[in-house]
Amino acid sequence: MSQFYHAFADADWHTAWLTLEETDNDLQSFSLYFKELFTELTKGSKKYKKSTGDSRIELGGNEKFTDQTLSRVHHMVLHGPAKQILFFDDFHLVENTVLHDFFRQFLTCLPNNLLVVIGSRIQLPIPLAKLRASNQIISFGIDDMCFDAYEGKQLFDCVKPLEINAEDLNFLYNKTGGWPAVMQLTAISLKVVSDRNIFIENFSSSIKPVFEFLYEEVIAMMTRSTADFLMRISIADRLCPELCLAITAQQKIVSDLDSLNVLGCLVQGLGSDGHWFRLHPIIREVLLKQLALENPQEFHQLHNRAALWFEDKGLVGEAIQHAISANNEAHALELLEENGMQLINAGYIGSLSSIILRLPQKTLLNSLGMLYQVGWLHILSNRLPQAEKLMQQIQSVLEDQCNDDGVLWSRLIELECGICTFGEDYLRGTQLAEKWLPQVPASEVRVQGTLRLMLAYTNLNKNDYGGALEQARWVLSQLGQETIDLTRSYAASVRSIVFYHRGLLKQSQLGLEVEQKQLARNLGVSSQAIIIIESMRAANFYHQGELIKAHAIFNKRDREHLKMVPADHLLAIVPVRARVYEHCGSFQQALDYLLE
Repeated sequence: MSQFYHAFADADWHTAWLTLEETDNDLQSFSLYFKELFTELTKGSKKYKKSTGDSRIELGGNEKFTDQTLSRVHHMVLHGPAKQILFFDDFHLVENTVLHDFFRQFLTCLPNNLLVVIGSRIQLPIPLAKLRASNQIISFGIDDMCFDAYEGKQLFDCVKPLEINAEDLNFLYNKTGGWPAVMQLTAISLKVVSDRNIFIENFSSSIKPVFEFLYEEVIAMMTRSTADFLMRISIADRLCPELCLAITAQQKIVSDLDSLNVLGCLVQGLGSDGHWFRLHPIIREVLLKQLALENPQEFHQLHNRAALWFEDKGLVGEAIQHAISANNEAHALELLEENGMQLINAGYIGSLSSIILRLPQKTLLNSLGMLYQVGWLHILSNRLPQAEKLMQQIQSVLEDQCNDDGVLWSRLIELECGICTFGEDYLRGTQLAEKWLPQVPASEVRVQGTLRLMLAYTNLNKNDYGGALEQARWVLSQLGQETIDLTRSYAASVRSIVFYHRGLLKQSQLGLEVEQKQLARNLGVSSQAIIIIESMRAANFYHQGELIKAHAIFNKRDREHLKMVPADHLLAIVPVRARVYEHCGSFQQALDYLLE
């Protein structure tokens, strides 16, 4: 706003600036300055400073105030200079509804020779849809005001002599959420610390300059009810009005927030529908620490409420996270046993791994279902010795119990086939698959898919492309079977490799695109099942000469696919990725990648 002000003043516009205060909610006080503001506006470029003079517009009731004031202001502007611009700062301090109504009328019928700029920490409490529809208003919100990663780098580059690598910069950018003032304070702090690595590793809102700024400029400016509300909802990574209500049981404040616009720069929208949002990361950090310090008992209660809400909505991963945070390990384990494999099948391997790491090891080892899930997590992270050990442990439990449940034994064989697939033990895997496939219960579609996938990779390595394609197509034909979504991504990749070997690049690409869209609809674009297919698509793009598309996918996903895929995928992807580096002139990166 200050830059706008000086730019227009330098361009010979008549400018005036009024910084509003809480006392301006009194109509008598407000009117004391308003006419004088327009007197200054018609004189020239000057920031108006409030004085004790009595240059007021006479008041006589709300209606008289609005009508008379508007009439006099319009008269002064219309008979004034041709180019006038007026600035109102700190508009969020205006809470008087009469003034809101006055500004609504004032802004919707501005004279043609007047522009108005308003600065506020919250969305304006004035209906401006008509102005927006007629393209007479320009709004800058939180998304416009936050720095992006490139702008953040520019800021850090300006703080000399400060050098920071891309990884650390990205970490700090994510921690600060791109908040310019916080990034500036971070850069200044970095310049004077003795050990930058320790500073970055332990960076949080508790850094003194950052905390003081956030407290003085943000939290201290809130009403107590708003601060308490934000402190309670800070327990959740993402929020919506219904979840806020479930956590806090504060119907009035949720309604009063008017889609949470009153929070202004403290929230960031998630997605295009405007329903989900998150608290600004660094503000959330401050509020969470305050909640844990002031009321740790309530901290657990709030997490329990969130867990029940997410569970009711079928959002199991978040329900488990909140149950663990509530110290309700029994509920978390129950949810995991019922739904953990669902998360694995949906390709949310990283999310499930982070959840399981939060539970005590003893709790996990006492559950057969959890041993099975952890075994799959080890396989999909290429930790095969650990997976083999867990498989043997499950087998011992079943034998000790004299358990003859065909479903449990078939799932144990599925686990073993997974180990064989990723460990390239095709002889052992083929023997298991051929022996057990006829015995697998019809209800265990995922187990059948895993065993057939084992046979597909075996055929692929014997150059029996017809056999590999037959097994892959069986998996892909199981439409509507949510339990094998992750397996489908591997089967689609096998089919793609077969087509590639047969020189059918376009057919390979088309098949991957169709499967990726299907999986995205079922699982969401953040599923790691999508990553498996995307990396194969990048290889296809390269072989079709579309290097830019291949490079874009590899840069987006980087090395996420390397652990989650069998060797056949790596043979298709790694040479291509190295060649893309080479084409871009990044020879050292290509060498480092191949060595890795």
